[in-house]
Amino acid sequence: MKRNIIDKLISWKNQKTPKSILVTGVKGVGKTYLIYDFAKAFFKHVIYVNFENQTNIRKIFEISDSSKLRDKLIEIGSNRNPNLNWSKEDFKKVILILDEVFIDRLILKKIDLLNKEKLFPYIALISSNSTNVDFNNKEIKKLKHITVYPLAFDEFLRALNHDWYVETIITHYKNNKPIPDILHKELLELHKLYLQTGGMPSIINEYMHLSTTINLIEQHKTLMGYYYNYIEESDMGNQSLKMKQVLECLPLQLKKANKKFQYSIIRKGTTYAMYKKAIDNLAKDGYCLRCNKFSSPSNAFKLYMSDVGFLYSGFIKEGINLDRTHVQGALLENYVAQTLNSLGYPLYFWESDSTAKIEFIIKKDNCIIPIEVHRGNKTRSKSINAFKQTTDFPYAIKISSKNFGFINQTKYLPYYATFCI
Repeated sequence: MKRNIIDKLISWKNQKTPKSILVTGVKGVGKTYLIYDFAKAFFKHVIYVNFENQTNIRKIFEISDSSKLRDKLIEIGSNRNPNLNWSKEDFKKVILILDEVFIDRLILKKIDLLNKEKLFPYIALISSNSTNVDFNNKEIKKLKHITVYPLAFDEFLRALNHDWYVETIITHYKNNKPIPDILHKELLELHKLYLQTGGMPSIINEYMHLSTTINLIEQHKTLMGYYYNYIEESDMGNQSLKMKQVLECLPLQLKKANKKFQYSIIRKGTTYAMYKKAIDNLAKDGYCLRCNKFSSPSNAFKLYMSDVGFLYSGFIKEGINLDRTHVQGALLENYVAQTLNSLGYPLYFWESDSTAKIEFIIKKDNCIIPIEVHRGNKTRSKSINAFKQTTDFPYAIKISSKNFGFINQTKYLPYYATFCI
């Protein structure tokens, strides 16, 4: 599967003095496969060390001599003869991959030394746990940070060998001209399929292998089970039980007409203070997506699942009718939230003191852009005009099943073009 992030990795590889990279993302999102596949394609030698599968690896980093540390890592992580004397040219063509590494000061210090002394010019750290990582720390800032997200819809199309569709969508996004109706309908059907599969690589592979969605719910359940086990094993500051409770309640939270997070749905008597840290941990590690209220000091926020396929299967698991308007709206909102998050936009929503509301507010090209998400092709609402009374913006975006268009300072996008924003 071709991932958009590969361009960032190639750019990193081509730098004269590259920083080490830290690759984060939830379990199962394809971090290891992506980095290892990239390494095999662009490097002569790959030194791969897995902190989960190989015990006591961290103790190796207590070795004071950097050259001896390098040799030990080669011995553990290379399929080549560890006693072979590598030339300087060899080390220019080698990459060290540290998978599921726990980020602490010792590791960061030794990585910095290996990099500075050019013992390993290229080092990639992979981690599923960002909870304890302070990305404002000066040692962390020495690393280039890349986050891997579930496949976006354009990556999903490419995985299904529909590259031509992607180029067509991008062209019509730029010129605001409608796509021919037959293609528009085909893309809407493929988008419905994406709402079921979501963007997790293993789930998409399952669909491609079997050409049916019959087993997707079970596959999502299994992957969520891995998440729960990983959260429990990681402990996460004694917050694992609360984190699991929050994840489990998200389908019930999002089936409501009002998508704002309500603690009472977890259980009666719960409060913001009791679950704040658990929610912060989940959001920081990417297990859920937090959408805060725009220009408001309140604690009002929405939580979306990291992948829309999880929400789809979660609705079915809870016996929730997928044909209900609010449920369809939740799937579409989660999809848009997931896409905007992967594009690097912080998530915000807006609502007035009355009934006006806008699902997402983003900052693009130094301008505020409101984004409405509509079920079907009916896009009339008064919310954009209400928001206009409080905030200036050059245009609004309305996402629906309608074709492309630009009318009265409103850009109309079909669901499948959200990745272009």
